Amino acid sequence: MFKRLAGIIGAALLLVSLGGCQLAREDLGEDAVAWERMIGVYVTFAPLSPDRDYYAVPRKRQHEGYETTYYVFEGVPGVALFQALVTDEGQPESYWVPTADEGMMDVHIGIHCKDDGEELELSGKLYRFEAKTIYLNQVYQNSAGEVYMLAGNGFTGPGLTEATISESYDSPEEKYSVKVTVAMEVVEKPVQDVIKEFDGNDQLLKATVITAEDIPDKIVLHPDCAYAIAETHSEGAEGMQIARILLDLDAQYYTFKYPCEQGYLVGAAIEISRDK
Repeated sequence: MFKRLAGIIGAALLLVSLGGCQLAREDLGEDAVAWERMIGVYVTFAPLSPDRDYYAVPRKRQHEGYETTYYVFEGVPGVALFQALVTDEGQPESYWVPTADEGMMDVHIGIHCKDDGEELELSGKLYRFEAKTIYLNQVYQNSAGEVYMLAGNGFTGPGLTEATISESYDSPEEKYSVKVTVAMEVVEKPVQDVIKEFDGNDQLLKATVITAEDIPDKIVLHPDCAYAIAETHSEGAEGMQIARILLDLDAQYYTFKYPCEQGYLVGAAIEISRDK
């Protein structure tokens, strides 16, 4: 089975988080400092109701022998981009766990540790088929570990648009700042991708057609493949359109983007290999 892009992103960023800032767990006694801070956004395609609370539910998952906690806003359709601080029961240290749903592309999450505090930067991109309004709802976490979101503003626009939300906190105990940028690009709806492999004489060796109904686990390159071109065939206003890029043969995965029912692109990571 191919790997959904969110899983690839989550695994890679989790390793970065575990190797980055190690935050000691604080005892939640009377002297503990209570805090509350923004940790990202949750994109929805309709405004949130002002009459209800939106708390994420903690869930457990296994990855390469490790059990971690992640958070889900159940019953609220949308696309997450946030990074929560997790302290597992019986563990002395906290760690960051990123959440980037499969509709969020080109994700970057950076944690910058300084002597006097931390800086968190998150960015991602949504590909939509129509210039409809999306809503950036701020996601927060408090010192009790609860993750929740507050209703945010909507934005839209033709072509490529983006919005940025930032907050900063400065107290005698610590400094913390967060910046989240979400871009939205209106694109034509893709129908299929075709991976074409060529030899050193520019002769076509093999063509692999990828559709939403037929996503391979792995593409094994022809032994004589010197280079490959990835074609994306999309339905445009003037008929079928073809966009071409040179495939990076040294990349571990090729990201196949395809439409979902909610009207945006999601990604599947297909392994690229010269070995069978």
